[in-house]
Amino acid sequence: MRVCSLFSGGKDSTYALHWAVLKGFDVVCLLTLKPHRSDSWMFHYPNVEWTRYQAEALDIEQVIYETNGVKDVELEDLRRAFADVKGRFGVTGIVTGALLSDYQRMMINIIAHEVGLRVYSPLWRKDQVTYLRDLYRQGFRFVLTSISTMVLAPGYWVGY
Repeated sequence: MRVCSLFSGGKDSTYALHWAVLKGFDVVCLLTLKPHRSDSWMFHYPNVEWTRYQAEALDIEQVIYETNGVKDVELEDLRRAFADVKGRFGVTGIVTGALLSDYQRMMINIIAHEVGLRVYSPLWRKDQVTYLRDLYRQGFRFVLTSISTMVLAPGYWVGY
């Protein structure tokens, strides 16, 4: 099956891509939506501009769409992006790293259905502790590139 993987460059979208390849999907492109604001309801903001290097290293074509990041308006950008990759690459499905956000998963599923794409969300509702341990056991290593919570001190943790 020809699929496109939604790709933010973070651990979840990277693992979902990994999962798709292991399951035998033909991942023909990475789709990155780059919001203009840090409080996007749908899309990852921190360091998303560096995903082009990941795509290059993976040797998978990347399609980048800019979106204003405003709730509901960004859904129209996602709809256009899904329709575009479906037409340009002949994909029949979208792979997503959605883990816990009901809003994100629901919007991705609704829009993909409207465009005629199937959605694969291999991480949906996985226990986060078990998932992180599994990633580590499988050889994944992490570097914190952004702290988006008040609980952790960014100056200390970023880069580890």
